[in-house]
Amino acid sequence: VETNMCGGIGGVFQELQDFWHVVFMAGHHQIPLKDFRMVMKACGHQDRADFLTTQSRDDEACRAVLQKIKKELGGFFEYALYDDCTYRNGLLKLRPKVAGALNDYPCGGGAVMEEYFKMDVVKEAFHVKSTFFEVDNAEGDFDYTPTEPNLSNFYQEVNGKLRVLVYNGDTDPAITSFATANWTSHLGFEELIHWNPWTSD
Repeated sequence: VETNMCGGIGGVFQELQDFWHVVFMAGHHQIPLKDFRMVMKACGHQDRADFLTTQSRDDEACRAVLQKIKKELGGFFEYALYDDCTYRNGLLKLRPKVAGALNDYPCGGGAVMEEYFKMDVVKEAFHVKSTFFEVDNAEGDFDYTPTEPNLSNFYQEVNGKLRVLVYNGDTDPAITSFATANWTSHLGFEELIHWNPWTSD
């Protein structure tokens, strides 16, 4: 399910994303603990409804620290933190022969899959008549312009009428699980179960 977490890049939304992005990076050991403590001290008012929406002394102090941390972060793929294959960097990229890691596969699979889905025999086998799979929606040629500024009301309206699952990938730095958990917790729903560990037993 697509929430409104992706819409409205810039302004207040971007500043809130910057905060949750730093929390995500700290949780994945991408910034020093000292820096994370500095962020939590400067942004200790994050539970306020007007967090990062004003020019208050608290908000300005928080913004300054967030900008400092953003400059210190190294390079990473915005959709998969531990992945070296970013967009279309090619199947022919020279890579060390290492086995057992996340990124042992050759890069460029997205472009190859796109060409594969264009083949008539594949479309016929999948019973697909659309050209949707001819675009890589993570590459920038997909229009993320939101039609609704805020979908909170929609989720509140369908509550109890439609079963909805909101989820995130744990290594997705773009829309972090921390930001989504914060968003869903502010929808005003009654919490029926506080927490369950995800275990196989």
